[in-house]
Amino acid sequence: MVKKPIAMLLLFIIIPCLYADTSDVSYHWKYLESILGYDAYMTSILNAQPITESERLFGKLQQEIENCDISEDLKILAKARSAIALGRRYAELNENHTTKSLAMIATVELLLTSAHDVHASSIMIDTLGVHLESLRYLATGKLSHGLGTARAIDRLYKENPNDISSIMLKADKLLYAPAIGGGNPKEALVLFSKAWNSIQSLSVCTWDRFTIIGGLGSALHKAKDTRALDYITYARTLYTGDPVINDLYDMLVGKE
Repeated sequence: MVKKPIAMLLLFIIIPCLYADTSDVSYHWKYLESILGYDAYMTSILNAQPITESERLFGKLQQEIENCDISEDLKILAKARSAIALGRRYAELNENHTTKSLAMIATVELLLTSAHDVHASSIMIDTLGVHLESLRYLATGKLSHGLGTARAIDRLYKENPNDISSIMLKADKLLYAPAIGGGNPKEALVLFSKAWNSIQSLSVCTWDRFTIIGGLGSALHKAKDTRALDYITYARTLYTGDPVINDLYDMLVGKE
């Protein structure tokens, strides 16, 4: 198999009719990469490093956030997003970590209350609210939280159709939800393409770029587009701990 240089991906044209005007697309989370230790922490999460290492980096990160020269509202949001990431990691491990995942949920709930109190960005609060409801579903398996997540995603996207985070969440729902639950892989490809085009001009955190690139590769695979492997391969150069991406990569490589 002849491997294409990753840089060549930047030259790819997905499907011309999928391109949309991205001049007014917004992104609010870039500041996280300026916080010392945030990138290392997210790398430990997304590379599925030992949970004890992620816990150590999480504790260290909370102090770095406090010491960072940013506004109080941004500190609260940064802490909430980091807690959601660790909560998901706990929930994905096994039932022995459910208590810890629920503890992270309680922490995020308090942080989002504080975020409201200091009048933090409503888009950012609502985005974290969606991730929190998704974490509740992952940790408890309760259908009500699954349905709540779907409704929250739809509402967030309807109110903020040009926000990268809401585009990512909506695209992910469309890609993986069953048709009866609103799934639509073709529309997911449209949205992931829009997000991909946007990150060419916006400075997007590495972990969000990973979600976009991996999602685009998955959507292309569902569309039976042979370029799927290029994007899945690219995603794996960023992080290697996502089982969905890894399984898809193994399957696509096996077909080569």
